[in-house]
Amino acid sequence: MDLLVSAFEAGTEADYVLSLASPMLKQPGFENAYIDLVVKSQLDMPLYEQTGLLRMGDVLMPQQYELLVERLKASDVEVLVRDDYLFDGSLDFAVREFQRLYGLMTMVLSGQTLSNG
Repeated sequence: MDLLVSAFEAGTEADYVLSLASPMLKQPGFENAYIDLVVKSQLDMPLYEQTGLLRMGDVLMPQQYELLVERLKASDVEVLVRDDYLFDGSLDFAVREFQRLYGLMTMVLSGQTLSNG
């Protein structure tokens, strides 16, 4: 508390407050990452909902497929878009990449991917 009082007495309160800021703020790219997160938090993005497991080779309903691809792309996960709405290796890789980026644990049991998050 003495440092705060001293800072006010010396007229250096702004410097004192800045000295308390997280060193993360000085990391290259922090400001851009923060702005990106703020912008994305303001988007009105519909929720992706799914019942059951998807397996490679499954064909999704067009609206479900398009929403899944849109959500992956909004998270900067690249995915090859197909016209036949097939859950293929590219989409499987994209979903796993999304899970990795957001700390979602995946388990693979007999060719099926289970999320445990």
